[in-house]
Amino acid sequence: SNILVQFLFGNWLTWGAFTYPFAFLVTDLMNRLYGVSQARKVILAGFVVGVIASLVYFFFSKAHTGVFGGVARLGIWTLMIGFGASFGYTVMARISLFINRMQDVGGWGINAFDAGETPNVNYSVWFPIVFWLFVAFVAWYMIYEIVKHLKSKAAQTQ
Repeated sequence: SNILVQFLFGNWLTWGAFTYPFAFLVTDLMNRLYGVSQARKVILAGFVVGVIASLVYFFFSKAHTGVFGGVARLGIWTLMIGFGASFGYTVMARISLFINRMQDVGGWGINAFDAGETPNVNYSVWFPIVFWLFVAFVAWYMIYEIVKHLKSKAAQTQ
């Protein structure tokens, strides 16, 4: 995901936006399968290696060749992964905020059920309609950009 963030997909998206959810899912599954303590040990080891490699990349002016170059490249990758993860968390938080704001528009913020367990008509009818219209728009835009990209590639090869 963090490597694919470098490559644009249309005007506003990158290819990393498509692979980030899978990376998040794999991380979550590993945490659930092996437990929190084992996952934390792996994360700590990766963090220490990443910090050392990033420091080697930034603070040593020696030519990046041989083993030293490999450590420096690892530092570059660590920085890309870190920046990509912070980008992903930012996007995730903003989407969550957007959904929350959408629920607050027009009385949708009222609980879906009141004390008498009667459905709130505003929430149960309008929010799903607006939400799925938004999802349909995003899907349409992604397909549009893919087709445009493929057409431009085909025009370049001719």
